[in-house]
Amino acid sequence: MAISKANEANRFSVENAVQPANFVISESMEAECQDHFDSIKLLLGTLGLPVFKRLNEASPVAEGMDQVFMLKHKGTNARGAMSDEGFVILEGSRGPLAVTQSFWDGKKVLREKLIERGVLKVEGDEIVFTEDLLMGTPSGAAVLVCGRSANGWTSWINDKGVTIDAIFRKAKD
Repeated sequence: MAISKANEANRFSVENAVQPANFVISESMEAECQDHFDSIKLLLGTLGLPVFKRLNEASPVAEGMDQVFMLKHKGTNARGAMSDEGFVILEGSRGPLAVTQSFWDGKKVLREKLIERGVLKVEGDEIVFTEDLLMGTPSGAAVLVCGRSANGWTSWINDKGVTIDAIFRKAKD
């Protein structure tokens, strides 16, 4: 069960390609195994390794977490959302393939790796996200999508035109 759940979550690469057979066990044994699995999920999540948690399962922990934000700028048409783990660039988001000189070398390497893994697909002069991608911050997400330096706290806006900064930082003041 753990291998299939980790593969479904698609958060980490699973090196064990063997899917064990399901054995017939008693109901009480199955319940005990489920308890152990739940404990393992909790422990791994506490340690910062959400192996079995899909990105779209991130539950809102504060007001505003359920909002979708947009970033539209010169060849960029992206959507994303805050989660309890960072900022998620949503599947289908698009950005320019070309990058500016202000685009960080580390992000260039990351883009190349994401293209190799199939998370990003090159379509003409654009990159397209083929799955949701967790980034640490809104700014890191904006830089990756736009191919240039960017302040994600002010670049990502909701459907009312309000920035992430206004919702999560300024609202706390």
